[in-house]
Amino acid sequence: MKTIKQILFILLLFLSFTDINGQTNQGKLIHTIIPAPSLSNNLLYIPTEQYIAVYLPPSYDTTEKSYPVVYYLPGFGDYVNYYTQFGVLQGFFLKNSMDDLINSQQISEMIVVIVNGQHFSGGSFYVNSSVTGNWEDFVVKDVVGYIDKNYRTIKEAKSRAIAGHSMGGFGALNIAMHSPNVFSSVYALAPGLFDKNGLKKSSLFSDEERINKYLTLRNLFKKLPTDKARAKFINYASNHMMTTNDFYTVFDLAYGMAFAPNPKVKVPYIDYPYTYKDNKLVANDLLLKKYKNGFGGWEEKVKTYKTNLQNLHGIVIDVGNQDDYVWIREGCDYVHKLLNENGIKNELIIYDGQHQDKVKERIEKHMLPYISKMFDNP
Repeated sequence: MKTIKQILFILLLFLSFTDINGQTNQGKLIHTIIPAPSLSNNLLYIPTEQYIAVYLPPSYDTTEKSYPVVYYLPGFGDYVNYYTQFGVLQGFFLKNSMDDLINSQQISEMIVVIVNGQHFSGGSFYVNSSVTGNWEDFVVKDVVGYIDKNYRTIKEAKSRAIAGHSMGGFGALNIAMHSPNVFSSVYALAPGLFDKNGLKKSSLFSDEERINKYLTLRNLFKKLPTDKARAKFINYASNHMMTTNDFYTVFDLAYGMAFAPNPKVKVPYIDYPYTYKDNKLVANDLLLKKYKNGFGGWEEKVKTYKTNLQNLHGIVIDVGNQDDYVWIREGCDYVHKLLNENGIKNELIIYDGQHQDKVKERIEKHMLPYISKMFDNP
């Protein structure tokens, strides 16, 4: 009888720490809307409150511990809940993956924050813009400030990492380069990076038809009063963002508002580099340089921020050998070599895959374990 009671006691004790799926120690996932004062300068009614998701590790509610934090930036057109609720990326669910990795001791406990970087035209590129708002400041000041104020975090750069995919991979690398006093390490998955010829190889100005489509839209908005032009532009971009025929046009608009913004011109407030002169399409080289320097211009960026980059604890660029965008593969290799030439420690990981077909695997088996090691060995 005593033995049976002991067995029952042990069984009940085990069940008290185990959910119905047999998983021990579950974390908590919180979706919330936070103030985004850094976006208050935008001209296109982008909300000054933004959506984020926060994962808290299993021991958060039962201890007084403080935790390191990973800030993750989704790619163009990818919303926060793609990572938390919809399983769009090969069935990735943030809470499930974090619980599994922590319980199997593949990573240490940490807080993970997924940050919204989307607006009506698909993406902010996480940069400061006089048209769409200061999205880099939103990440560095608003989001980090909110998390540090509302959760038990280790409020030091060595205990913060930033990561992201595609547009978010670019954003993570760009922000880490500017703010090594806030983030100590960066993991960029298939980041949007240009080499010296990357703009030409990208689809931004790939054919005259695409350029004409933008010029036609701009001429349409020019004829309208400003308020009506804004409303029509927002409606157009919102409705066509994910359609087959118009996705790339909307991407062009978002890229232009991010990297070539000009509040002094008409809606959509972009210094567009192409126009017609004597029935011939001509480019303005000064304006074209703004586009080149968006995902590119790394020679000057590395020169300017060399000390910042050297102060980062870890830099990883992670890209598939069959990435759908050739310019991304080549851009990643170029930036990796450029960093090496300047004595900046970094790692380029090339895996067998495309642009988005292995995001779940890369996050679970590579990104999170790497960041965990950075936190464990500051």
